[in-house]
Amino acid sequence: MANSHIYKAFDALSGFRELLKDEEITKEKRHLLSEDDAYALNSDLSLLKKGQSVKIRYYAKDRYIEVSGKINLLDITCKYLKIDKQIIAFKDIIKIEISEE
Repeated sequence: MANSHIYKAFDALSGFRELLKDEEITKEKRHLLSEDDAYALNSDLSLLKKGQSVKIRYYAKDRYIEVSGKINLLDITCKYLKIDKQIIAFKDIIKIEISEE
C-alpha cells in the first residue's frame, strides 16, 4: 500500500477515446417521402440503366449517405442497385440525379 501512489492508471489506447468522439456520427431519422416525391423517385428509378452515371442519396446506418458513380448492377426484381461495391435497396433511396454522359 505504501507504493500505491507510484502506480498510475495506464491507458493503452491513449488518444483513442478522443478519436472516437471526433468520429461519432449524429443519428438521423428516416424521412418519409411525400406522395409527389415518391412518384418522381419511382419515375427516376424506371429510367435507370446499367452503366449509367448517377448521384444517389439514400438512408443507411441511421444517416443519409450520398454516392456518385456508375451503376454496376440493377436488379428490378429484388429492388436494388449496385454502385461500385455499394448495394443500395430501392426503399432506401430518397433522391436520384442522372448524369448526362
